[in-house]
Amino acid sequence: RNQELTKEFKSLLSLYILQQRNVGFYAEKLSVSPKHLSQTLKQETGHSATALISKATILEAKVLLQDVSMSIAQVGYTLSFKNPSQFGKYFKSKTSITPNEYRKKLLL
Repeated sequence: RNQELTKEFKSLLSLYILQQRNVGFYAEKLSVSPKHLSQTLKQETGHSATALISKATILEAKVLLQDVSMSIAQVGYTLSFKNPSQFGKYFKSKTSITPNEYRKKLLL
């Protein structure tokens, strides 16, 4: 059951990553409590639900940032951040660099 739950979570994550970063959302979709979901994922993957959601969000952000026709603000909005500043702070907190710095590194 744990492996199945993990597989279902990853599937949902790939579907909803652009809209949802809330553990409760995924737990509800899977008919389990957020605590149970996180504990199961931690056992199966070594990472909590929050950590897996963050990883997926940053991975998606990095992919979107490669498209230089999109502004950094558009990338943030695409990932359902309320504003570009919120996206920038989130990205920097997870990667230690700003989205703009990441994009500049890509272009070198």
